[in-house]
Amino acid sequence: MRDAVVVPIQQRALGEYRRRANELLLMSESILEAAKLGDWGLALTRQRQRSSEMASFFTVGESNISQEVAELIASCIRQMLATDAQVTDLAYSGRETLEREAGLAKQQGRAAKAYLGQSTP
Repeated sequence: MRDAVVVPIQQRALGEYRRRANELLLMSESILEAAKLGDWGLALTRQRQRSSEMASFFTVGESNISQEVAELIASCIRQMLATDAQVTDLAYSGRETLEREAGLAKQQGRAAKAYLGQSTP
């Protein structure tokens, strides 16, 4: 018969926090990947899912957490903010590209209208 491994409650709690923090970070990465692909609808859907998971994660906490758990949470927040900053940069870049393309389309429309106006007898 094998000896049972006893895991202290604090370690189990840390493991659960670590697992959930990793899930949040994976969700953040999936938001960034969708943004890189220009799929803003998917990015927004994933962001909403992550938002509800974050609300759950941060309200599960106990009133008295260990230093190790506090550091894990702080690290998770820093990483999510860094990823979100990349998504924001992509959003601004995409917006500028769309604005340029819309301006060009408008200009081309005016040129086509002028050309058609000149070519009619």
